[in-house]
Amino acid sequence: MRLLLIGEKYSTNLGDGVIFDTVKEILEREYKCEIVELDISGNSKYNLSSNTNVTNVKGKGVGVIKKIIKKNKFLKRKISLLKREIFLKRKITRVDFLNIDYAIFCGGQLFMEYFLKPIYTLTKELEKRNIPIIFNCCGLGKTTNNGDVILNKIFKAKNIKAISFRDNMSKIEKKYNVKNIQLVLDPVIEVKKYNSYNLNFSNKNKIGIGLMDFKLYEHNNIQLTFNDYEELVMKIIEKIESKNLKWEFFCNGSIEDFKFIETICKKHNWNNKIAPRPTIPEELVNTIIQYNKIISFRLHSHIIATSFSIPTIGFVWDNKVRDFSRNINREEFFIDLNKDCVNMFEKISEKFFSENNEIKIKDNCKYDSEFLLELELEK
Repeated sequence: MRLLLIGEKYSTNLGDGVIFDTVKEILEREYKCEIVELDISGNSKYNLSSNTNVTNVKGKGVGVIKKIIKKNKFLKRKISLLKREIFLKRKITRVDFLNIDYAIFCGGQLFMEYFLKPIYTLTKELEKRNIPIIFNCCGLGKTTNNGDVILNKIFKAKNIKAISFRDNMSKIEKKYNVKNIQLVLDPVIEVKKYNSYNLNFSNKNKIGIGLMDFKLYEHNNIQLTFNDYEELVMKIIEKIESKNLKWEFFCNGSIEDFKFIETICKKHNWNNKIAPRPTIPEELVNTIIQYNKIISFRLHSHIIATSFSIPTIGFVWDNKVRDFSRNINREEFFIDLNKDCVNMFEKISEKFFSENNEIKIKDNCKYDSEFLLELELEK
């Protein structure tokens, strides 16, 4: 049996890569199948450098062009979308659809504006060939009216075999009238069980502080100012040091996040307090499992840590983070950034520093491996 696995494998936000790798490992182990990989953005490798340029234009005036693109968000987004569309179409032409038995969108926040056009393109290709589609453990992001139209078209594809979601279930059911869907935990919560990584458990007896680029909150109606953010980080460090514990900053691989951490560290002379930027999913997992506990903003840092029973404090900047905290019954340790997060951190920190992590999954949730096995895929 040959399965086409589709996802954002090569994103610099490496949580997406861990999703892809975990789902691939589940399918290979449980179904003994052959996996054909397809990156939804048309990429073929991880970005090992810290270059944030969005174009490789060469020639006279390149520096000026790059500066203009970098400063103009609209132009930068348009070029990025065009590149993705070209790369994806090139990848699609290389797929031997005649020998594909199922197509599985592996999960992550795929149902957001950024991915809808590529998903629709792929869905039409698969529908034309009558290849069964499985939307596995997907999340819902922000969409425009145009995005909602595309998403409704996607859900009407006749060859959809099954759909599971990891968050925003009630919104999906009401807004898009999608039936027979299941709530499933993000695949990464099973990364401890399902991985082919070379894991290094050399504990450095540190607390990991995972920061996220401040500008990313602008799209999620977070009222936190930069000064508020800085105050929160200072309070976190103050509390850790009051316990005579070591700490360092880390990121999930995002170049923007890493550069933001560098800026913060330069301002406060913390340049020896940064973990190396992970560039592949295995490095991200190995970064997180070295910590005793983590205090972090990115969702998949929490999911990886939870898989390895590492206690976490998180900050809610998107519904997907809140839904995850509810699904594992740890809402009290996830702080809403639109509330008095400094005082809330102070209130829960004592309990956090003395606790061990326990996963208590909600009754209506199931692991992704359970969902995939219940499909009973066969050639």
